[in-house]
Amino acid sequence: MVADAGVWLSCFCSGSPMHIRLRRHGGRMLVWCDQTRMADRHPNPSLASPRSASIPPICKGHCPDGSIATAQQIKPMSSSYSEDERILLLEGFLQDLTQIFADQPQESSVEDVLELILAQLRTVVCLARSKHDMDILCSEILAFKMFDDEPLAVLRYLEQHLEENGSSEEALILYSLLYHLGHIWPNAYRKLSEEGYLIKLADAVQTRDYILIHVCVSLMLEICRIEELSISDLGQFSTRFLDALFDEIEETGYDHLEECNHAMIKLLLAVNGQFLRINAAREVVPNPILSLLKARLERCQLFSQNVIFVFNRSDEAGLQIDCIGFMAQIFSCKELGSFFYTNDIKVIVDILLREIVDFPEESDLIRLEYMKVLAMILRCDIYGSDLNRYKCRDIHRTLVGIKNDPLSKTEVNRLAEKILGDCADALVF
Repeated sequence: MVADAGVWLSCFCSGSPMHIRLRRHGGRMLVWCDQTRMADRHPNPSLASPRSASIPPICKGHCPDGSIATAQQIKPMSSSYSEDERILLLEGFLQDLTQIFADQPQESSVEDVLELILAQLRTVVCLARSKHDMDILCSEILAFKMFDDEPLAVLRYLEQHLEENGSSEEALILYSLLYHLGHIWPNAYRKLSEEGYLIKLADAVQTRDYILIHVCVSLMLEICRIEELSISDLGQFSTRFLDALFDEIEETGYDHLEECNHAMIKLLLAVNGQFLRINAAREVVPNPILSLLKARLERCQLFSQNVIFVFNRSDEAGLQIDCIGFMAQIFSCKELGSFFYTNDIKVIVDILLREIVDFPEESDLIRLEYMKVLAMILRCDIYGSDLNRYKCRDIHRTLVGIKNDPLSKTEVNRLAEKILGDCADALVF
């Protein structure tokens, strides 16, 4: 049982130490991350610090001694709030939120309630130190039944305020709410795509506010996943934007920015997947991602390492398809022969072997793509030289097992047999 006051737990996330706090709110458990400890390890702690030095007195919270106090009665915000105080203030907002919902007259409009909530949210957004914090706040806001019943009204209200307000804090609030609105009403992502929000989000990413970057990249990723983009939509991903995104990936390898880093990689993979699909029959629009990789081969080391990490952890069909499509491009392009280090390719072989065996029957189409990439690696000159026929015995045994498996679909059996024949020299042991 976790006490109502909360408890800090130490754990590892993505191989990095993290401290989390479990708290109850409204019958649900909230998981807060200790961003202070993460910021302490960053060479520029200001990137993870709150955005302003004070909070208006409207924001109420609980002091560590349990008393109620306004934010201005607690020590100045700039760098001295403890993590306990910060979380208590955020939870004070959530408690006020519950009361706001309870006090609303039945005839209240979506716009009236949102206006009241946004006024309150603006007073605490400076306490948010990660996208995770914004996720908690926005998911609690949009849990209100009125918003679930009238999502289009919520969308229009948020869009209108984005047009009227240009500050980064306002963008963080509104884009965070739009991101979560799409979770309860996926059509929100389609409408944002139709209304040209990809280019607006791309502009918002060109900031140094990594929480806003993380939110905007995550929203762009959802838009890319919800439907196939048109040629016009893909044109919004300019070479300049994509090159800047690669630069950001190389600069965000720090522990507390790791999730943002991985979100940017997933976005690049999703955009690349969109280009692959629209050019499947014939090239109708050039794919700038491959051209950029060729041009910046010496400036994408962190991307090449972390894309394998994302590939290894991918458990969604869409992400797996995007990852394997990207791998196929790399291994079929001689100009990118040095994109992955030798040890990286060994890790990729391990992932392919594991997934080819573990995929359920309904994922056979993805399994076929994994097997094709494995065959590409076997045909590479470095497989017999630098890689020294890595895991060739395991690969041979796996392919023979698939070829002879009566439960596998015929096309899977045939591909396994074809790889065994075409790559026989590489699989000698």
